[in-house]
Amino acid sequence: MDVELRHNPSSTVARCRLAPRELQTLKSGEGPVFDFTGPGRVLLQTGNPRELERLIDENRPRST
Repeated sequence: MDVELRHNPSSTVARCRLAPRELQTLKSGEGPVFDFTGPGRVLLQTGNPRELERLIDENRPRST
C-alpha cells in the first residue's frame, strides 16, 4: 500500500506503526490504521493485501 501525504511539514504529523497484534488484524482482513494530524490532503492507493502481508512478514523484527 502506498500512502502519499501532501502537507506543510511544520504542522502535519503522519504516523504508521505495526505492532504484533496489528499483524493479526491484517490477517483477519481489517487492514492497518494510520493516524494523521494537521492540515493536508491524504491520497491512498491500495494494492494486493497478500503481497502487503508478505512484505510485512519478511521485514518484521524477529526475536532471537
